Amino acid sequence: MRLLLTKLFRLMPSNKETITKLEAHERECAIRYGNIEQRLEKGDKKFDAMDTKFTRLIVGLYVLIAVASGFDRFFS
Repeated sequence: MRLLLTKLFRLMPSNKETITKLEAHERECAIRYGNIEQRLEKGDKKFDAMDTKFTRLIVGLYVLIAVASGFDRFFS
């Protein structure tokens, strides 16, 4: 058992090595999450533009329906 534990401890990285790897991982994740945030902001702007377009379209349809029903009553 003791021999197994000794071999296991030799395979484990040192604290300094572990901290270095963890810091590198955190830097990579910060870059990735920054890129994700930028993409989400771009998508948010696109959805706002689409929302504005559809709102105008819906208002236009309501106006068209109102005008069409008014013409029907005018000519009846």
